Amino acid sequence: MKKVFLLALIVFVVMLSGGILLENIYPSISSIVLEIIMSIIAALIVIVFGILTNKKKN
Repeated sequence: MKKVFLLALIVFVVMLSGGILLENIYPSISSIVLEIIMSIIAALIVIVFGILTNKKKN
């Protein structure tokens, strides 16, 4: 389970940093709030898939 949360944290940081970089290059694309929301959703998807995978193994 620790691996799932670590992977979710990595996904969150990568998505957020990529979104911030993209916003600096093209400021009219989206706001920082949207990038944070997208990063949280991506991290939650990783957590859900990790939990479902762990339940399948047991």
